Amino acid sequence: MIEEVRTQIKEGHREIVGKRAWKRRRTFQEVVAVVEGHRGQSWVEFRDRRGDSGREMVWWMARLHAGMTLRELGEKAGRTDYAPGRMALKRYELKMKIDSAIRTETQMLERALLKGQT
Repeated sequence: MIEEVRTQIKEGHREIVGKRAWKRRRTFQEVVAVVEGHRGQSWVEFRDRRGDSGREMVWWMARLHAGMTLRELGEKAGRTDYAPGRMALKRYELKMKIDSAIRTETQMLERALLKGQT
């Protein structure tokens, strides 16, 4: 597949099929490990804690960097319906726009995830 993309680049194609595949996808476990390491708590400890933004932080990064669907995220959190997860992600995105501390923390963990640090 990589050779196919390289060929498309050499031929000067504007739209390159599969270029996102070059960017290494992270796993849900990698995302969880980064957040756990930062918080000093296990996923099980903060996953169901009401008012704790840790779960939404994991979901947001897993959605973006692991390519997970809302259904998959809900299953990882022990939920059967993905609608509450969608609302939780919308609220988290709003929090990131309003609260610079949450935005900064998320960006820091995102950089750690992309560098491969856990």
